[in-house]
Amino acid sequence: MKKIFVGLKWFLAFSKRLLKRPSFILTLLIIPVVTFSMSLVGEQESGVLTVALASNGEKSTVYEDIVDELTGRASSMLYYEAESVRDAIEDVRDGKANCAWIFAEDLPSAMSAYARAESSEPLCEVYLKEDTIIMQLTREKLHSILYKHLSYDIFVDYMNRKELDIEEANEAEYRRYFDEQNALMKNGVIDFKFYNAPEKTIEDVNYLTSPLRGMLATAILVCCLAAMMFSLEDECAGKYGMFPVSRRLSLHITAVLASGVLSSIAVFVALRCSGIIKGALYDVHLLLLYAIMTVGFCVFVGIIVRAPSKLCIAFPILTVATIALCPIFVNTLSFVPVKSLLPTYHYLLSTNDVSHVKYMVLYAIVIYLLDVAAYKMLNRE
Repeated sequence: MKKIFVGLKWFLAFSKRLLKRPSFILTLLIIPVVTFSMSLVGEQESGVLTVALASNGEKSTVYEDIVDELTGRASSMLYYEAESVRDAIEDVRDGKANCAWIFAEDLPSAMSAYARAESSEPLCEVYLKEDTIIMQLTREKLHSILYKHLSYDIFVDYMNRKELDIEEANEAEYRRYFDEQNALMKNGVIDFKFYNAPEKTIEDVNYLTSPLRGMLATAILVCCLAAMMFSLEDECAGKYGMFPVSRRLSLHITAVLASGVLSSIAVFVALRCSGIIKGALYDVHLLLLYAIMTVGFCVFVGIIVRAPSKLCIAFPILTVATIALCPIFVNTLSFVPVKSLLPTYHYLLSTNDVSHVKYMVLYAIVIYLLDVAAYKMLNRE
């Protein structure tokens, strides 16, 4: 009990010392500000990408249907109708839009001719400044929206090729049959399910705010690395001289733990207030476990490099490696053995998969055993 009280006393002392550092206070304040700002941006209409729509001639009913469908639904991509083709292209040039979709003149006739293989003229021209991954995703959307209307003309052409000419009297009947079949697929022919969260839907994912959790987890790692660097500086300055070498490991752990807990509280408050996380209890446990893992990891790195200057060199390397390898923006299946060494990797996987928490617990146990073993090996008296 006395050791616990002493440990708590040192924890509060290190926390108080960190809170006296303006840079650390600024970091804690930036975390909720950036998170809240990004969540606000995610709720705005600006979206990830903006597409200008225009018709290269008179506006047909098909064109108006396409515009209504694209502009009338909530999406991570913003669509708007430009006044003219010239305005749409100028918006791309001026940076007001990422690309412009210019639909063909007399779109219904153009689709009909294309379906009968009588014309190879494009149904839509796309003007853009640069080609990015997100820009490539818009192509899939463009293809799907065009095919939805083009498919009826393909259907009519098929019936004509089968010598079942659609007479004027039967046009309404065929259209009604075609629309009924489309209505059956309103809910989609593909059902997306998360194997570990059946109640979660694709619509729950916000492409702007989804990387935030990973970036904030990286911020906790940065705070812990900084605390370990400060602790090494104290040891080198002789401030731990009153303690035997065998007891200084606990001081390093306590110093880094103070930073991990304070930064984790800031991250949790930011995520909670911005509405990014819903299940408070699970995320509290997850963040606490992640803080414990990160503390052990940063202490281990400090023990290995031993000098504050060397840890300062390792600082940006570990940060960049975490951002590049962990599933913050993209979860690749390569370099898994290397990624498994980083605590952020296990934390981010556990946010979507409860079954991965056991690996976080295992990681925490192993990393602290390595801390003790490495410290004893490198600090033999």
